[in-house]
Amino acid sequence: MDRSVREWGRPEVVALPEMDYAALFAATPSPYLVLVPDLVIVEVNQAYLDATGRTRAELLGKHIFEAFPDNPADPEADGVRNLSASLHRVLALRKPDTMALQKYDIPVMDEPGAFEERWWSPINTPILAPGGSVQWIIHRVEDVTAFVQARVAGNQPPVQQLTKRDALEAELYARARELQRLNEELRLAHTRERQVAHALAAGMTNKEIAERLYVSVTTVNFHVRNILAKLGMRSRRELRALALPRRRPVRSDRPVKN
Repeated sequence: MDRSVREWGRPEVVALPEMDYAALFAATPSPYLVLVPDLVIVEVNQAYLDATGRTRAELLGKHIFEAFPDNPADPEADGVRNLSASLHRVLALRKPDTMALQKYDIPVMDEPGAFEERWWSPINTPILAPGGSVQWIIHRVEDVTAFVQARVAGNQPPVQQLTKRDALEAELYARARELQRLNEELRLAHTRERQVAHALAAGMTNKEIAERLYVSVTTVNFHVRNILAKLGMRSRRELRALALPRRRPVRSDRPVKN
């Protein structure tokens, strides 16, 4: 699409690429799930699948409370009731609804009948059709289980008394933990890249490097491309040549005999 951008008083037409909204939704780091007004799941992003340990096939086309029922072993479970109330407020008022921190255990998929304790910070947001009716509901959650469990361990006030400020603090805590995890992954990636570079310089093949580092050949290929790109080289031979010590001429102090 073309948009007119005014710079220094002169209009300039800049061609912007079409946005791939499906790809953006799929790559969004926060967990998102999309519902139609009858509360059937029609879309979900990878972050949501990762947070709940489910697959797309297990969720798409199911009613949300069929996919995520209350924990039958918890007599005080109120996740279904509270989430249902929030979703129906969204449908009735056509406005976003922010829920308080909510205990909502999720099924353990490889253990039938077992549930795992989870705490969430949910927001439900309507997407309106041209006529003004609710066409979809975006259900966004942040897993704040670690935050809640830390409060319990530290003898903090009961979770039921948490305020919206506490909910925000919980989200910040969850994001800080995620940032810490990503930084650690980045540090490990840099370490792994150095290991791959040394192995390349030693003349090892990608398969040999993968076997030594206990990673896949695909991972090694990825690091090799990064290394060559950073060094401005086209092939591993250039890196090998750079790493090989150059021979120096042998000098002799002995007099030359005629």
